[in-house]
Amino acid sequence: MRLRLLYTLLSLLVISTALSAQKLSKTDEANIQERVGAFIKSTKNLDYEGVLDLTYPKIFTIASKENMLELLGSAEAMGMKMMVDAMDIKKIEGLHKNGKDMYALVKYDTRMRIGVSGELASEMAISSLTSSFGDTYGSKNVSFDIWPPHNSL
Repeated sequence: MRLRLLYTLLSLLVISTALSAQKLSKTDEANIQERVGAFIKSTKNLDYEGVLDLTYPKIFTIASKENMLELLGSAEAMGMKMMVDAMDIKKIEGLHKNGKDMYALVKYDTRMRIGVSGELASEMAISSLTSSFGDTYGSKNVSFDIWPPHNSL
């Protein structure tokens, strides 16, 4: 159960949905670039609180921010170590209105490694992680490599 919630949380942090949009002004684009830059910096630094501060607030109806922070913090104790190698903005699309809120779809590329050890290094856990990440990001984008001192996804 805890691993499934962790998979879901990781997936929610990087999945976006496309909607019809209006063109961005230079000010809007600069503001979005700044906010996404802060998200990328927090992600690269594994600053989970910073990442969650920039996460769509309605996500916290699924699990509270405190629960997500606790889960992410316990991931290392379970044997998971995330390493973000690169995270780059590819495209910022126009603004989308959802009720009173405005959003921009930001497409970005992330290259990360997830080292596993301890209970997560079992064959069953690796198979589950590989399958879950493959379903979310496309199996061609996920590989499992033996890499000392940790196994790595």
